Amino acid sequence: MPREDYQSFLEREIRKAFKKEYIYKKNDINTYSILKEYGDQKQAIVWAKSLKELFTDGKHADHNPCTLVYLLIEELFNPEKVINS
Repeated sequence: MPREDYQSFLEREIRKAFKKEYIYKKNDINTYSILKEYGDQKQAIVWAKSLKELFTDGKHADHNPCTLVYLLIEELFNPEKVINS
């Protein structure tokens, strides 16, 4: 999904979940609580891993769509793996 489409996608999906009007605002303090309640972190990590597998080179900045943020999230939620490696 192109970056330009994120805002309308988020607005549409959050409206479906809330059953009320929602307009995305950058740095909105409510965004995290909305995503925490209605999002699915485990599924997001599964999707991110599958997107990463589409690319075999190490030029991550050129990979679209792809994100490696899931690696940070996994480390933050499993610090013992980082400490013991």
